[in-house]
Amino acid sequence: MCTIKSNLIICGDLNVNCLQENDKKNQLDALLKSHNLFSIVKFPTRTYKNSSSAIDNIFIDITKTHIYEVIPVINGLSNRDAQIINLNTLNNTDTQNFTFCNYQKRIVPILM
Repeated sequence: MCTIKSNLIICGDLNVNCLQENDKKNQLDALLKSHNLFSIVKFPTRTYKNSSSAIDNIFIDITKTHIYEVIPVINGLSNRDAQIINLNTLNNTDTQNFTFCNYQKRIVPILM
């Protein structure tokens, strides 16, 4: 059992382009801001033909994580690029009491 005490990171393919202002983006932003989470990927993560979008994103609490860096990883294998996040929030005394939690959930449709 893992209990989240402080920092929360959400990342993944949310199918909402964070580079464009629209209703879906505004709704997602409002929901995440209610938990003090903000989008930090400000570059395209998907390119297809003549368009690009940022639908793969990382959301963090920037009030608790003051120093961070997000780097695109262009692999050339697909139309999607990976992102690496470097968080510099912990000092040596904090790492002894820090627990990492990994939650994954995927909803698979039932075929009838």
